[in-house]
Amino acid sequence: MKRYMTRLLLPLLLLSGLGAVAQSYQVNLAPLDGIELKPDNIFNYQVVNNAGKAERVKLTGTVVFRQQNIQFSYQTTLTVQPGMNILGQLNPHATWNFSSNGLKELFQQYSKLPQGTYEYCVSLQPIIQGGEQPEGPSIDECLYQTVNDIFLISLAEPEDDAKLLETHPNFNWTVNYPFAGQLTYRLRVAPMQKGQNKANAIMRNPAIYTEKNISGMAKMYPATARELEKFKPYAWTVDAYYKDVLLGGAEPWMFTIIEDTFKIAISPDQPYYDVVNSKNAAKLYAVGGLKLKYILNDANADVLSYAIFDEKGKQVSIDIPKTNVVIGDNYFKIDFAVTERLRHMKTYRIEITSERGRKYNLNFIYINQDLIKG
Repeated sequence: MKRYMTRLLLPLLLLSGLGAVAQSYQVNLAPLDGIELKPDNIFNYQVVNNAGKAERVKLTGTVVFRQQNIQFSYQTTLTVQPGMNILGQLNPHATWNFSSNGLKELFQQYSKLPQGTYEYCVSLQPIIQGGEQPEGPSIDECLYQTVNDIFLISLAEPEDDAKLLETHPNFNWTVNYPFAGQLTYRLRVAPMQKGQNKANAIMRNPAIYTEKNISGMAKMYPATARELEKFKPYAWTVDAYYKDVLLGGAEPWMFTIIEDTFKIAISPDQPYYDVVNSKNAAKLYAVGGLKLKYILNDANADVLSYAIFDEKGKQVSIDIPKTNVVIGDNYFKIDFAVTERLRHMKTYRIEITSERGRKYNLNFIYINQDLIKG
């Protein structure tokens, strides 16, 4: 009878012990609810010690992103005092583990997490007195958060719902991350079906064009890509990557081609334009670049610098090397083939300034060489 009673009481005692451990500690992640995790706030949660004395505990934190192979974790041991303990005030020294170096740098150096939904769980286990091994069951608490940075990446051109004349538009976007220079981008263009909105088209439809590892914030739709159809709406967006980690994406925009100007008949062999003596009588085309003639008669040498402005008077961000000119006739070409800031068949103004104080303004139409008949 005694043996039977012992067998009956043992499980009850064990269950009672588990309940006592659970009642002795509480983990409260509520202070982090709605706040994006950063290195300086990830420990800003509470541990309540109801054991009545200071004890050593092991804490394990894990951050796992849903439907992505992205996660990181930390482990630390520390002493919690009776009552409420704010972990951030205890200066815990944790050991970290990240699923990739890119994620580690993104979080620890730039205080950012990738776009997506993640689960942050903290596990607490008391440590046996005089040892370093956890004792008994863990106390677990989890929190779900969503990072959505669509407003940190903004599409610029073509404007939303733009009606375009060119079949090879130039895409531009802006990024307000302080470490934008460390990012690469993926451009996606997808057809929109009847009844679809822009977000559904980008999410569900196969992309008609996509390109990864774009280092700048501009890309022209290439002549080698599948031709865009007239009067068919297209959605487009840009995603930003820090190394192998998807950081976020822009809110999709749409555009429609309304007239096909592909392969217009303009001679690629344009004459040199006399900057000093001409009066803009003829229409000036820049076929891949501007061919200019500059006559210097009153000095042995001078230096020309340049600025480009669009039709609205906004300066276009293009770095054009300065030109050294000497006395007499100077012939040279300003090459635009290496930039994607200029749009095919659009009018621009170039401001030419010499170190001797002369200034000239020329209006020209930019022509992409890939889009004209040879």
